[in-house]
Amino acid sequence: MWIENKLFYMKKEDEKKYLYGIYRRFKKKYPKLSFTEFEKEITRDDFDEEKFHKRLQYGSFSEWV
Repeated sequence: MWIENKLFYMKKEDEKKYLYGIYRRFKKKYPKLSFTEFEKEITRDDFDEEKFHKRLQYGSFSEWV
């Protein structure tokens, strides 16, 4: 995964900044999405990009986390 490779080499605080930058782009399209939910989902061991986008489409994202 592209994000896992990038996060592997980052420090914890740099990782948060990087994820927050990505989150801000998603926040424009999905205003109900919180950073905590986004972070939990995107750093999952079984993260799947296609499932992630499908979950975003159905709303109430916290139910999926």
